[in-house]
Amino acid sequence: MPEQPRSERKTQNRVIAMFTDQALPGCLGYDYLGEWHERPNNRCIEVDLLRANLLKRGYSEAHVSAALQKLLAAASAPGATLYQASLRTYKLLRFGIPVQGASHSPWDASWKAWHGGSIS
Repeated sequence: MPEQPRSERKTQNRVIAMFTDQALPGCLGYDYLGEWHERPNNRCIEVDLLRANLLKRGYSEAHVSAALQKLLAAASAPGATLYQASLRTYKLLRFGIPVQGASHSPWDASWKAWHGGSIS
């Protein structure tokens, strides 16, 4: 007999469909990259994908590199609890990352234009 998915997996599948299934009303237009929980070198921040996304959106290489450095430092702060690292990371993503010389911070306008990205 096939194994039944856990209830949390069913919920995750519904959320994935909401973000990616173009047939559903209100789909957010994201690309689903797959389930990566057992992938080698799995990280909470996919630097290559994020860098490509920011460059595509018109940020300079210097601004992208500076923003990624600050984001990675916040997410992997040595000596910080998981809660503290998550809070630091959330604040940067929610309110933008100040980058010297940039007219606006990466991510500060992203919340207004939510559609189209990647999730895993």
